[in-house]
Amino acid sequence: MNREIQLIKNKERLGSILFETGLVLELLIMMTDAASWTLPYRGRLTQAAFGLFVLKILMTRYNARQLILGGVAGLIGVASYLTCREEYVIRAVIFVIAAIGIDIGLTLKIVFYGVLASTIVIMGMSLTGVGGEIKDVRDYGRDGVIETRYCLGFSHANNVHSIIWYLAAVVILRLRDKLKFLYLFIMAAVSIVMYFFTLSRTGLAVSLLVLVLSAAVRMGDYAADRRKRDKGDTGVIKSASGVPAVPGIEDILLIIMTLLTLVVSLFLTVRAAYEFPYLNDTMEKLDRLLTGRIEMVWEHAPLYAWRLFPGGQVAELVDDGFAVIGYSYGYVVLGLLTAAIVYLSVRFLKQRDRYGQIILVSVIMMIFMESTFIFNVSLLCNMLLIICMSCKTQQTEQKRAA
Repeated sequence: MNREIQLIKNKERLGSILFETGLVLELLIMMTDAASWTLPYRGRLTQAAFGLFVLKILMTRYNARQLILGGVAGLIGVASYLTCREEYVIRAVIFVIAAIGIDIGLTLKIVFYGVLASTIVIMGMSLTGVGGEIKDVRDYGRDGVIETRYCLGFSHANNVHSIIWYLAAVVILRLRDKLKFLYLFIMAAVSIVMYFFTLSRTGLAVSLLVLVLSAAVRMGDYAADRRKRDKGDTGVIKSASGVPAVPGIEDILLIIMTLLTLVVSLFLTVRAAYEFPYLNDTMEKLDRLLTGRIEMVWEHAPLYAWRLFPGGQVAELVDDGFAVIGYSYGYVVLGLLTAAIVYLSVRFLKQRDRYGQIILVSVIMMIFMESTFIFNVSLLCNMLLIICMSCKTQQTEQKRAA
């Protein structure tokens, strides 16, 4: 079972270059798609990126377990493509499989600086009048009130704040235990200031959740280290993999938060798709709080139309990403998504990776609230794929080190 299989041998370095090249293409597609203008030939670029990821797979070593899990996920992706004629699932599967063995530090650095630079360019073009609207004045579904929200060259004001959450998540994934409170404070201040321009309650809530929980974990680690120094302890008991043998109370609370957020999101999604929300006072109040997101599910992604693998139906005007998956991609793909989230949550618990767990909670919330940002032409819009890539790569590195 420990035997590794590699189709094209001794080309790991070339495979890494091909992966990072495909990553840059996906990054370019992601940022231009989030903007109010579209990149020409983006379809061809997605195909080129897909081909590069496939070549990377041929140059990567895989053990039997990775081959089996990858094969099952790949079959689901192919079945999804053949039935709904949408290649997103198979592209996502290939991306994650290709990410095994890459330099995660370099990859996250490319993603962070690429997104940051692109954001500055998009905003700069808008503010100078070169491309993209600065603000959008209309009724956003909040009790018929006409609002002015700044989109700053992006296709929607929510996308501006989603980018702030995205950048914060990548920074935390990159630095983890090296996080400085100054970084968290700056990102929190930027998010709060931007709220007065974007009025994005979702973006503010999710970004602050990540930053506040990360600060709490950082403070807990700092206090624990200080207590150890005061007592003269050399450290906690660790397993052979180098992580604490017993999970702390923070680890337990975070996995409970992750799974509870997932269960509540799925319950509300199915409940909204099953019955008109305004027949229930609680659902009606929740729908008003979420600016019509619950009613969108009932109107455009009703539960009776969900299938194992739907035949090309598209959930338009639906912000709930779980409903989009269930309606447009089917129960099987929704099950794969749910299994991936649970798997990552358990892996983060075993690795004592509290920061990964925090970001996973925010990903679930963002999937529930903003499907247009998560499920897009570019794979990199989906932060779930990035943390999955990060987790897989860390597992590979730990096994090689052992």
